[in-house]
Order: sequence, then structure tokens, then C-alpha cells
Amino acid sequence: MARQRGRKWQADIRTTEGRLRPTFDSQVDAEMWEASARQAVSRGEPIPSSNGPSEGKTLHAFITESQGYLWGGSKAEVTSVANAFLSTKFLGEDFLLADVDENILIEYVEWLIDHRGSAGSTVNKKTVALNVVLKHAKVRKLISEVPHVKRMKEPVGRTRFLTEGEEEELLCHLNHPNYQAEFNFTKFLLYTAARGGEALRLTWADVSDVATFWDTKGGLPRSVPLAAKAMEAIEWAKSNKSNTNNYVWSMIDYKQYGIIFGRAKDAARLDESVIPYTLRHTCASRLVQRGIDITRVSKWLGHADITTTMRYAHLAPNDLKEAANVL
Repeated sequence: MARQRGRKWQADIRTTEGRLRPTFDSQVDAEMWEASARQAVSRGEPIPSSNGPSEGKTLHAFITESQGYLWGGSKAEVTSVANAFLSTKFLGEDFLLADVDENILIEYVEWLIDHRGSAGSTVNKKTVALNVVLKHAKVRKLISEVPHVKRMKEPVGRTRFLTEGEEEELLCHLNHPNYQAEFNFTKFLLYTAARGGEALRLTWADVSDVATFWDTKGGLPRSVPLAAKAMEAIEWAKSNKSNTNNYVWSMIDYKQYGIIFGRAKDAARLDESVIPYTLRHTCASRLVQRGIDITRVSKWLGHADITTTMRYAHLAPNDLKEAANVL
């Protein structure tokens, strides 16, 4: 059934080859095309071409031609492109770029929530990707302004980190002759808060009494002083390094590491929420719990925005007590 989309009307039919949603200037035109298209489908005949506007670029075509420029080579390329194209699943591949307005975006958000059951954080990721496309369209002078879309509230969930007892149990089950690489890699992640990919890209030239991570998620390099247990892990890696590979953790296959980590986690009777990334949360949480201020923790983690680090702020147990003492 035809629906109004901004200044246009959109027809909507399903075929064996997928869903068609051409746009038209009026409701009558859209419904007439729908009727003729359904009749053609029932007879096994070719679907008639739409009489909708032939001028102007479609949103789908613009995303297709712009995706390489906008996200090519980025770590989030696949996800970002998929998030952007999801809008064309809702609007249809024939929807014109110039017809995307605020009302359309409100309908898109409602569709994400009501029909796909998307949470606020998921909705934001989808609309941010579309917003990147629309900003690029404005730069290209294909649209005059970027329509606004309200950012959804994202509840702050519980950040899972290991207690000292859980860490001891996990490392105990990893400390096996066959798993020394995984054991020491785990210690390194625990005491540097490095992401797995950052650690795997670490070369021997990047290590002294500090570890310098050049290829990071935020794109900004950072240096982290090596605590005693992190240095122990580095010393083990040095004694087992390959003469043909300059990477510190060249002996680690991250997929295999995840499997071994999972086995050790199960043996330690840790819950399903514990994953390798939990090691980063653990390091950050302990820094805060032991009195390191949020600004320095943010630098340690390499967060571009300190608001990301604020998820750990409630773990500083003495802050409010000290404030009360001042009063």
C-alpha cells in the first residue's frame, strides 16, 4: 500500500526477486503502479517501469558510490556500510536522496524500534552512519541541509571486570606448559589495558620500559608504562621470539587465543560475560579503584573522549567521602 514519504508517495510490493519501493509525485500514481505491478507479477509478466521521477540520485546509489570514500580502509568499514544501507531497506532502493527529510528520519527510527526491536545504542549507530552519508551529500551540494535526528538515550550497563580472586583462577587455568603464550599474553593485556589488536601489532621497536601502541582504535598513538607483571610477560615473549618476525606476540593466533581463553574461563567457573575485552575493563577499573584520577586513566586507555572513561568513575570509592570530609 502506498505511503507518503516527505513530499513524495512510495509504492510498495514484494516480488520473488525482492521488494520494490519506487516513489511518485502523487498517491494516485503510486497506487496505480502498485496495481499494475501486482497484476504483472500474478501473470508472470515483467513488472512495468515506474513513472516516478527519473531525475535525481537515489539514496542507495549515493551510498554505493560514496562508501569507499567515507569508510574505505577504516576498522569499522563493514559495519558502517551495513548500517548506512539499512536505511534503504526501509525506504526502498528507489528513494531519492533529496527526499530524505526530518519526518522520514523519525519514521526510520520508529521502524528500527518497533519492527526490528533495536535498542537506543543500536538506533544511534544506524542513524550516525546515515548522518555521515547526508553530511557528505551536503558537501557535494546534492542536498541543501542535513535533516536533524534525535539521539536516543543509551542506558549505562554494568561494566564486567575481574576480581583479584577471579584473575588468579583464570591465570591458574592458563598456566599450563602448552598455553604459556596465551598465559603471558593474558597478563600483558591485564596490566596494560591494551586491546587485542593493538597488542598483536606491537613490534620490538615499540617496547622498552613502556609499550607504545601506534595503530589504535582512535587513530592516536599512546605509550603505557609497563608494570612488573606486564614486563614479566614481555620478558617471556623476548625469550621465545622468532628471528623472522618482528612482532612481540607473533606466536599468538587471536582466534585460537579466544578458544583457549574460553576454556580457561569455563574451568575457572566464570560467567559468559567474561571475554578477552574484560581484561581491559579490569585494568581500567583497578586504576580507578586505587586512586588514579579519571583524566590519567583516560590517557592510559587512549580514549579520545573522556566521557567514555566515565563508565569507571563510580568505582572511585573515596571521592564522595573526601568531599563530605571537606564539608
